[in-house]
Amino acid sequence: MEFIQKPDQLTFAATMPDFIVSGIGLSAQVTLYKDTDKVLLKETMFPSDKGLVIDVKKIINDSLRVKIPTSSIFHQDEALGLFKLVVISKGETIEYSFNALRGGYEDYNIPSRYNAMELIYSFQPSIKQITTESPEWLTFFIPLSTLRIRFRYYLSHGALCATTYIDSPYSSTKNNAGLFNIDCSYSAAYKLSLTAGGIYFAYYDVDLVSEGNGSITPVTPTQRFLITQATNAHKYYLFENTLGGIDTLICTGDLTRRLSMSSDITISDDIKDDSSNTHSLSFEQSVGIFTSEIELMWFRDFILSSQRYEVKEEHLYQIIIEEADSEINLADADVVNFSFRRASEDKYFGFARKRMELPTGLIFDGPGDVNFF
Repeated sequence: MEFIQKPDQLTFAATMPDFIVSGIGLSAQVTLYKDTDKVLLKETMFPSDKGLVIDVKKIINDSLRVKIPTSSIFHQDEALGLFKLVVISKGETIEYSFNALRGGYEDYNIPSRYNAMELIYSFQPSIKQITTESPEWLTFFIPLSTLRIRFRYYLSHGALCATTYIDSPYSSTKNNAGLFNIDCSYSAAYKLSLTAGGIYFAYYDVDLVSEGNGSITPVTPTQRFLITQATNAHKYYLFENTLGGIDTLICTGDLTRRLSMSSDITISDDIKDDSSNTHSLSFEQSVGIFTSEIELMWFRDFILSSQRYEVKEEHLYQIIIEEADSEINLADADVVNFSFRRASEDKYFGFARKRMELPTGLIFDGPGDVNFF
């Protein structure tokens, strides 16, 4: 009895290959463990002509979790897990241990952790237009203390004006290799630039680099962020992408709200009451203009996401997609829309009036004044 097909030692859970075991008797006892002791699956299975085929992709992917970052360097400690598959048949036992990352990447193998750290865990365009207020995260797999996150700042005409680094969050004592979210928003980049003397910059590049023997070697591709001033027209949606990273979709089109209500009128002592009415609030968002096929595919990643959030006044509201344009091409991509609802809905408002100074010296028109109607 042996495994004739199995995943690599490090694999994406959602797209990992099935296990195939040869030499099985009439049946086999199959057990899947997480972290050596938690049983995710224990089942009697029967072989086919190919052998015993064991598909545990969904079980493993669902056992992993990506959380919304709460710090500028955030370890996704539940997005990577250790698993062990044990197969018993004819009194013989075989087992295989491996690590799996939440998410999937079609036709991509991860033979080692060194291959995993060569990725930026996002399908967003490599040159991304952001605003001064948009939340921006890049996700890296960091298994070594010699890796650093590099920020390079440029003037509008392309001259490099400064370089800063964030030290590796990996600790050999904690053995915390895995996915890390790095805050790459404009505000985070600006604060980091203060360590270089506080410079003006028009755009900046972020990548993961390795240091050794006095030289710096890029490990991942480079992500470039172009900065624009935030306006009221910008709408932000944070989401978990299909690679297990955290992305932000920035929309510049109109946001339309639709409120529907129905009343359940009750009568008590001849007095009518409608306080138990129900309501539903839905939204339709026009995304804006797409300029490349990559942006369209990235929008698809947003639609397929397992968790998405509307970002509004520094609050996050989880949303569910009701409908999205299914036929999109670059010729009419400026009219791409999607409709959504908030995952949690009740009649109570989720915002407070901001403290602000009221205007003084107001003049009210009266009878006889030109503007009085």
